[in-house]
Amino acid sequence: KADDLAVELLRQIASTFRREDVKNFLDNRLKRGEDPSIRIIQTARYEIFLHNAKEYGSGAFDAVVKQFQLPKDCKGVVLAYARRQAKRDPRLMKQQKDYKFSNFSIICNYGEAEAQAPHIDLLAPNYQFGVMITDAEPGTLLFETKRVIETGSDLAKLWNEFEGQLVPTNLITFFNCNTQAKKLLKDYGNVLIPEKMLQSIQRGFTTVPVGSLLSLPGSVVHAGPKCKRFRAVLFFSASPIQDASGIVLEYDPDDQYTSVMLMGRLLIMLWDKEGIGYDERHYILEMLVRYIQEASIKRQCDRHFEDGKLKNFIARVEGGKLSQKKLNSYVEKMARSVDLIFNDGDQVSVDDLVVVWDEDGKMYDVIVYQRLSDGKVVLKYPEDGSWEGTKEEDSYSLEMFVKDKLFDGSNGILKDTTGVEIDCRPLIAVPNRKCLISKKRPRKLFDKSEE
Repeated sequence: KADDLAVELLRQIASTFRREDVKNFLDNRLKRGEDPSIRIIQTARYEIFLHNAKEYGSGAFDAVVKQFQLPKDCKGVVLAYARRQAKRDPRLMKQQKDYKFSNFSIICNYGEAEAQAPHIDLLAPNYQFGVMITDAEPGTLLFETKRVIETGSDLAKLWNEFEGQLVPTNLITFFNCNTQAKKLLKDYGNVLIPEKMLQSIQRGFTTVPVGSLLSLPGSVVHAGPKCKRFRAVLFFSASPIQDASGIVLEYDPDDQYTSVMLMGRLLIMLWDKEGIGYDERHYILEMLVRYIQEASIKRQCDRHFEDGKLKNFIARVEGGKLSQKKLNSYVEKMARSVDLIFNDGDQVSVDDLVVVWDEDGKMYDVIVYQRLSDGKVVLKYPEDGSWEGTKEEDSYSLEMFVKDKLFDGSNGILKDTTGVEIDCRPLIAVPNRKCLISKKRPRKLFDKSEE
């Protein structure tokens, strides 16, 4: 009886959420940008958090329940049903472990939606579950491959086949030796198997009844299916409790990698490292272009890369408007651009620091960084996210009067490329700060050029 009640509530939730006025209600919350419990993810799907998902809360779902008169207890009943179903999963029962269930969210699409890009978000030994809210809609697509990409050597072998030319030795060495790169490849490397290869082993149910449970082990490449109409699924994760201390290796709902996202991340990590020169940069940019061109989903740069030259590069390639000749020239130019990626390094100033600009006499919040690889000193303006001193020809310097201290404007001298001192002051030395800080800075002083 409890299960029957839960399935009936799932039908009511589906009937309510598919309504146009509910969609408009959710869109208005998104536009206000004040509710972390709802967001847009791949292929314009809505993710609406319900329970135990970081600090996101359940404001959007709760508001729909109240505004559109769903039963007050529907969330509790449905969550209890989802946990009961998951505990009956043969794979969990076989493990004979205690699991923590968390990250409950509804993922739905309004109208037609393309299949998502193959990705990995949840890692073993966790499991991901989906309870179908809508009836007779397709299930999640799985790409279980016998090929495993876990190391730089695995990736080099794949790329030798994929690209038809040898991978630069220094790239392989970096992927095999850099701690962060090794972890990324071990956890998410299989998303770099070309999409055409993955599509040849794709499987998934075409119609799944409401209330059915779909289960997926961690570290498996998967994707949301193509949908012709409204589809909604209640997703959640199961994380094993490791020992008597109650330690849980939980899934982070913000961690997700497609091939393009992982390539971008690896590129960011290696760009300014020792031993990485033009040949290595050119090769990995060419591979990034291949992944972008072969990806079924475009516009992946919008939400997953910070503003800057790399995001602009990905956007231009995704746009597909460059001829092959112009694209080759563009890749060559970017491979020679040391500041295509600027890794900011260590913060060497206090947080509460302002800089005075002679051009307008105004003061702006600023943070000073120094890069470990080459000692380059740069300034970041937190208010608008812009940088100063990142160009290849820039050579800012910071001379400290006292070692092992953070720069506060009074205990060192910060100079620009020409040797002119930059006027920085600690916040406590700035009277009437609100009157002095301008929200508009001269455009000529910060570079947001595409190339």
